[in-house]
Amino acid sequence: VRIAFERAICRMFRGRVREYVVQSPSMKRELSRWRGGGARIRVLPFADLARSRRDVELAGERFDFVYVASGDGHKNHQRLLDAWLLLGRQSIFPSLALTVEPDNLPILDRVQELSRNHGLRLTNLGVLEHDDVLDLYLRAGALIFPSLGESMGLPLLEAARAGLPIVAAERDYVRDIVTPAETFDPGSPVSIARAVRRFLQCPEEPVSVMSASEFLEQLLRP
Repeated sequence: VRIAFERAICRMFRGRVREYVVQSPSMKRELSRWRGGGARIRVLPFADLARSRRDVELAGERFDFVYVASGDGHKNHQRLLDAWLLLGRQSIFPSLALTVEPDNLPILDRVQELSRNHGLRLTNLGVLEHDDVLDLYLRAGALIFPSLGESMGLPLLEAARAGLPIVAAERDYVRDIVTPAETFDPGSPVSIARAVRRFLQCPEEPVSVMSASEFLEQLLRP
């Protein structure tokens, strides 16, 4: 309801706006398409990253991957969990920490089901204070970021400042601000799983293409 109301306000008064300020080139392009010209658009990214890297790493549980995000639909948790299930079926079990709010039952129930029935190493840490998020980066092997869209993507900046490798969606908003170690199609759990495998240095071998004679030999083999 809030978002619908904000969109209505933006449409109603956009003819009276002389200048917009956005945080990334992607948002500038999207705003320009929506606005249709007639207003100045400036890109002025900002973030408080002063404490994004600490001198001393903290003790505590370590994770192969972390995904710092709320459970909103565009954050794409379900496809990420689908990818982790695919990895488990290939006998690959990287640990993954999430920060989903405790009342998001569809995601949390799936996390519990996959952990219990498939042996996946999934942990939900709940909503963290900002200092705890910064500490989490120091106990992680990589940030994975499958979000379908962001105005900027603060965790990407924080993880990069913390020296954390990033495995992220191949989307403009990602490359606006960081250079990921691996990328994937966020709409495909298979693509996400393959990117994780590449990052873990266990890539999937492509299928072998047979000649016509080999195909017939295989087809006719009893």
